[in-house]
Amino acid sequence: MKLRNLLLFAAVAALTFTACSSDSDEEAPAVGLTAATITPAGSSVVYTMSPVGEDVLNNSADPVAWDVTDAALAEAVLKVSPTLNTTVSYNGTAIPENGIIVDATKPIVVQAVNGSITRDITLNVIRTTEAAEGLTKKATLDATNVIWRDFAYFKGKFYGFYVKNTITNAETGDALEEYLLMSSTDGVTWSDVDYTIDAENEVLGGEGARLVVFKDKLYVLTGQRISGKDKYGNDIEADDWGWGPLNSIFKWREYESTDGVNFKSLEAEAQLYKDEQTKTIPSYLNTPFSNVFVFKNLMYIQGGYSFAMGQQQTDRNFIVTADGLQWEPVNATFTDGATQVLPNNSTIFELNGKLFSVGGYRNFITADNVTSAVYTTADGTNWDTVAEAAEGLPALYQATAVSNGEIVYLFGGEYLDEDGVTRMINNKIYRSTDGVQWTEVAAPSAYAGTRFAKAMLVGNVLWLFDGDGSVSQGSYPAPQPTDTYPGNIWNTALK
Repeated sequence: MKLRNLLLFAAVAALTFTACSSDSDEEAPAVGLTAATITPAGSSVVYTMSPVGEDVLNNSADPVAWDVTDAALAEAVLKVSPTLNTTVSYNGTAIPENGIIVDATKPIVVQAVNGSITRDITLNVIRTTEAAEGLTKKATLDATNVIWRDFAYFKGKFYGFYVKNTITNAETGDALEEYLLMSSTDGVTWSDVDYTIDAENEVLGGEGARLVVFKDKLYVLTGQRISGKDKYGNDIEADDWGWGPLNSIFKWREYESTDGVNFKSLEAEAQLYKDEQTKTIPSYLNTPFSNVFVFKNLMYIQGGYSFAMGQQQTDRNFIVTADGLQWEPVNATFTDGATQVLPNNSTIFELNGKLFSVGGYRNFITADNVTSAVYTTADGTNWDTVAEAAEGLPALYQATAVSNGEIVYLFGGEYLDEDGVTRMINNKIYRSTDGVQWTEVAAPSAYAGTRFAKAMLVGNVLWLFDGDGSVSQGSYPAPQPTDTYPGNIWNTALK
């Protein structure tokens, strides 16, 4: 922890109430604060506040870091150093030695009392306006045995979903899959969430599951279990097709939570509307590693992977819901009349009031199938081909983007080298204001780029969570249990 300028003795006099009695020259007691500290929720960093005038303290000499979230400041811990024999309270509660929780996003007024004298003292928390230049590494999470992860920001906290695979029997290849949920207020210090599910012997999501915030709820969508049993002993998803066990996804995975701790399984309630009939949503629409996004109060699942004859390959799944329960197919149309679907593993983002899809590939990975084409829609269904090839952007798939509606940044992903065969992880960062013309942005040497990274905007702070650091394998580049995850967390100011 850092404690700077703990006591500023010269300033004590500015907060000392002096009064002369009519029948005595004895001075009244000092009533005030010599210093105070603010610690944002979930953080170990302490900011010191000092007197700057009569009955006023602030931390102008030790400003709060630019990327501290409002949510962390709204539940900050205040500690005070009062003058001798002075008691300090906040909203009628005496401030103990270990501090009290306050909302530091606005001026904090405390009451200092010594004998018959009471004073109101205002503490103003100041945030630095000097943002770190460029992408900065904030933390590195333990990625031991991690085979998948995804992130979201929900009700003032970051949430991370992890799937870990631990070999339990090297001879038989048996493994245990753990489905973990973690949370953090500051994006640096993380703790496990002891989540619950209303379904018996069930865990959240699976490999390739996605987190998304929709209508004030946190959703965990899709996922597969093909690399090991879960903690309840549920076996890998495999079916006997007559040629030995082959993978097959058996269930629709959809979970929702209003608090980030208690989740409800929607498998039994979710329905698919198709051909004027409502029926239980089929498990084949559970496509892991898909694009999941929200646009104009609707939640979409697009692309991803499915199993056919036990082989995992790309899927044309495209469905939408307005309430999380009633799903409908998206019958995407293109104004050029072409019979086509959006490329798989493209990068989807909202910009200038429209939804964009950039890059990706069709069917499987070859030089002819990867693309940097740009498509856009105003309603999620009717699409325009804006450009056959984006300017300044290679043909990337499995990249991630984040936008504030006017500017978009793109990170990571994979591309084919000049030989059209060798696969390369993109370690460059690109910026655009129209989704078609892209310029390269300087990236730190430590940034290596990953596939399936996750980026999000919290206030004006862009947060980036590393994904899969391994080059893909096979014709259908789904993540593999042998892939590696760096576990780095980065941020920068969006500008």
